[in-house]
Amino acid sequence: MYQKKPQLKNLKVFGALGYGHLPDEKRRELDAKAFKCRFLGYEDAV
Repeated sequence: MYQKKPQLKNLKVFGALGYGHLPDEKRRELDAKAFKCRFLGYEDAV
């Protein structure tokens, strides 16, 4: 962690559109497997 460059390729822009995954238990047979969402930020612990 120290003396290493951080991996910036995984950072996302605030407000970027994305998709969240719906697990099998929360959807029916013909329902979509994902839902549209918006990136709001990172947790403090990340």
